[in-house]
Amino acid sequence: MLKLLRETTPAHVCAWYQGHEDENRPALVLARAYHCRVLEPQRFASDFFGHARLRRDLRSSQHRATRDAWMGAQCISATCAERIGAMYVALVSNLLIVAILKEGIAAPMLRWMDEQTGVVCKARPD
Repeated sequence: MLKLLRETTPAHVCAWYQGHEDENRPALVLARAYHCRVLEPQRFASDFFGHARLRRDLRSSQHRATRDAWMGAQCISATCAERIGAMYVALVSNLLIVAILKEGIAAPMLRWMDEQTGVVCKARPD
């Protein structure tokens, strides 16, 4: 059955299942950053930073200071950071959503093994 699925499933789904998807595509970076901004704000503050454009002169003190301050963090463009900010403001302007976010568990992950196929499954019900 799994062989039949693999042979008849679109290539992009097979690539995702096999782990060959590019994790740093702009759309995925935006989605990952927005997810963190909404559900894990502390992680967003430490793992992402938006910067207009670092100067091309790598010897500039401003470039070195910015690079050193955010070592290990994911750099997102200023446009991406603005977009995330605007989407977040729009989201929290809805009082129902704010109530759901306050009472919910941030990013719960369910994992199980399907008994019939033996495939490990996971889902995020958020």
